[in-house]
Amino acid sequence: MTLGHLGTRFSRTVELSDAGSAYLISQEAEGCTKATLEAIGYGIQSLSRFLDSIGVGDLRNLGPNEIRQYILHERRRGLKDRSVQSYLVNIKAFAVWCVREDYLPSNPFDNVRMPKVERKIIAAFTPAEIKKLLSGTNGKDPLSIRNRALVLDLLDTGLRASELISLRVGDVDLSTGMVTVTGKGRKQRQVRLGAQARKALLRYLRIRGGEEGEPLWIGVRGPLTTDGLHEVLTKLGKRVGVSPCNPHKFRRTFALNCLRNGMDPFSLQILMGHSDMQILRQYLAQTQADIQRAHEKHSPVDRMFDRRTA
Repeated sequence: MTLGHLGTRFSRTVELSDAGSAYLISQEAEGCTKATLEAIGYGIQSLSRFLDSIGVGDLRNLGPNEIRQYILHERRRGLKDRSVQSYLVNIKAFAVWCVREDYLPSNPFDNVRMPKVERKIIAAFTPAEIKKLLSGTNGKDPLSIRNRALVLDLLDTGLRASELISLRVGDVDLSTGMVTVTGKGRKQRQVRLGAQARKALLRYLRIRGGEEGEPLWIGVRGPLTTDGLHEVLTKLGKRVGVSPCNPHKFRRTFALNCLRNGMDPFSLQILMGHSDMQILRQYLAQTQADIQRAHEKHSPVDRMFDRRTA
């Protein structure tokens, strides 16, 4: 070996596990949340298992063909396209980092087309389902009071599950309804609670108490976790006959109802903490379908001709 070879990673085998560990450390140092780090880890682990199965031990041998084989492998073992795409997004970001850090000579994704994912109409709670959920929180016991505040806050803010459970008592200004939220990438933004959601939250805070820096939402075993929130909503949904009932469905309901009520998409983008309009376009398409159905039912000209032929 010459002096020129010292210090370069290309002079030895590059283990995926080594590069993966270094990448996770770098992402944690940049402030990624625990949930994001777990998602990255799942993607890298799935790629590692596949490469082991085809005898690729050196990360430098990962090329476009291996990526395409990986996509087919994940599909054939029954993984849904949306899950495959989720893994690929994290693996692609990892590959970009590997090139920048000299673990890879080039990006294996450069000549790979990402698989297309079918865009489905996004489901939301119907008005009847919302009434059922609220009817299930009419009690005067502490859990009912808390659950009503949870339901109304989710419906009125569209917060992600992680954002909701990370709130502190002092993050909510009950006089104005403004709520300071820490979202993805630890970015802060403000959302607002309307009068009815504030009323329910104030009722909950009267029995909850607590200092400004304490977690806002608590359960029977302490501060509410993401899993705990899912459990609370699932139980509530089953009890009143609404399924599925999860935090993301509340988020979808918030977005659709805001658009249906006339909110401009750019304001909604800010409230929901989206970095771009890509996801909101799905909601916009759904509201356009609402308009089409409404016009088909109430078209002045069609109804006029119907009366003439009657």
